Amino acid sequence: LMQFGERMTEEGLGLSKDFQEYLVNDLGLNAKANLIGMSWGGFFSVRYASTYPELVSKVYLDAPLLSFEKFAHDPGPWKKLQPAGGWRDDPEMPVNRAAAIAKAGIPVLLLYGKSDKVVVPELNCERFIAAYTAAGGTKLRVTARGNFGHHPHGCDIGDGTVYCFFQYGN
Repeated sequence: LMQFGERMTEEGLGLSKDFQEYLVNDLGLNAKANLIGMSWGGFFSVRYASTYPELVSKVYLDAPLLSFEKFAHDPGPWKKLQPAGGWRDDPEMPVNRAAAIAKAGIPVLLLYGKSDKVVVPELNCERFIAAYTAAGGTKLRVTARGNFGHHPHGCDIGDGTVYCFFQYGN
């Protein structure tokens, strides 16, 4: 499904839901998805999981973009949707949708670099963690990686291999 151009606006959410229905109904895949969101993919995953929690089993977020606040890159179609007051409190931003995921009981594994200059931790991951926890969420695992920046994604297990295995929740 090529829909990066929609960047999970309402149109992108609908396209993704239709695609999941195809995967489930026509191809026989599991009714609940395990989402993996790296960088922009984190934006997509949190928007999708918070909109359709009944369709999501768990979420792995790796250096996720969760807000456009102080984001130096082009937000694509979101540019024309920017609220007059800015992005910080916009309910459409994934960072402000953590409570819906927590209340749905969706497990989240979140990895991020404490020195990320692309997706500033204080405005993205750390705000998400606080909101998820404040909403009573108990299924959040966080790994804040010291001097790591935005890359590499995944878990470095010490032998030069970068990957992550996600076994969390049911």
